[in-house]
This record gives sequence, structure tokens and C-alpha cells, in this order.
Amino acid sequence: MKFGLFYEWPNPELREWRVLFEEGVEQIQYSETLGFDYCLIAEHHFTNYGNSPAPLLQALHIGQRTRRIGIGTASVILPVWQPLRLAEEVAVLDNLLDGRFMCGVGRGYQPYEMAGFGADVGESRARFDETLDVLLEAWTSHESFTYRGKYINIEHPVTVFPKPLQKPRPPIWMTAPTRPYEEAVAVWGVEKKRGGGG
Repeated sequence: MKFGLFYEWPNPELREWRVLFEEGVEQIQYSETLGFDYCLIAEHHFTNYGNSPAPLLQALHIGQRTRRIGIGTASVILPVWQPLRLAEEVAVLDNLLDGRFMCGVGRGYQPYEMAGFGADVGESRARFDETLDVLLEAWTSHESFTYRGKYINIEHPVTVFPKPLQKPRPPIWMTAPTRPYEEAVAVWGVEKKRGGGG
């Protein structure tokens, strides 16, 4: 059994952001000394409910301030990301963290978050599926590839470099709030994380 921490950095009183983030990092540093195995960072946008619109940047900062603890997302909202850009950033991050990164992915559930990025909650399942397909191909393929989906099209062959340090890729888990997603977990070969639709 492993033990970890989950961070959304809620800020209902609108305290100074720098102080809020620093307190969280200090808690994570302390948890590392106690033997905790990992910390997870949510992704939320346009709200003080969760102040983590840049979870990969936060993961990098935490990695610079810790030595052993695993650092992951719970979850990166795939429908609002450009998949090749995300694949590159995660691969670089995994190398900079010396293989400590864990990539939690979700489809999102807040209409206002989707709308802010020009997406629709009704499209989130298909966008999630296509983005995850591209990520897995980008991290594991050493050949150039293209992709044609309903929402994502990569017409010109690309090869993503660097590859993640962990082979064949960082651990991936997804939030799986519904039965179809539980089945998808098996198809993609990723782990299920209990929880909401993040």
C-alpha cells in the first residue's frame, strides 16, 4: 500500500498566491520526510476552488524542492490540451524529475472550464479518447506518425522528442467515474483512480 497527498490549493479568502503555494510545497517536503510515497496536483481553471491551472509547472517546482517523493497530476484535463504539446511537456518533465512523474488524466466536468478553452463538455469523452491515443503514440513510438480523429488531426508526420525517462512511459491513471471508462482503462492499459470526473 502507498500513501500520498492530493493538492488543489483552494483559496476562498483570496490569500496571497505565493504564500499559498509555498505552504503546500512545505507540506509536501515534510510529508517526504515522513515517508509518504507521492503527491498529486489537480488541474482547475477560472476559479478559486482549485488554484492549479498549471499543474506541470507546479510539479517541476515541487521536484526541485524534493528528492524522492513521486509527483503526479490528478488529473490533467485532456480535452483542453493540445496533445503533442502535452506529450512534449510531460516527456521533458519526466526527465527533469529523474523519472518521478506520474501522469493522471481525466476528461473534466466543469462546463465553464471547457468553455474557457473553446471546448464543450459534451465533446469531452471523444476529445479525451483522441488526446490519450496521441499521447501514448508520441511517448512510445520512435517512428513518425499521423493521426486523424474527429477533433484532433495530425496531417504531417511527427516524431516527439525527447521520450520520457520512464519506459515505456510514465505511469498513467485516469479518473473513471462511469462504467464505460472502467472498460477503457483495460483497453488503454492504464490504471484507474477512484474519484470524480476530473
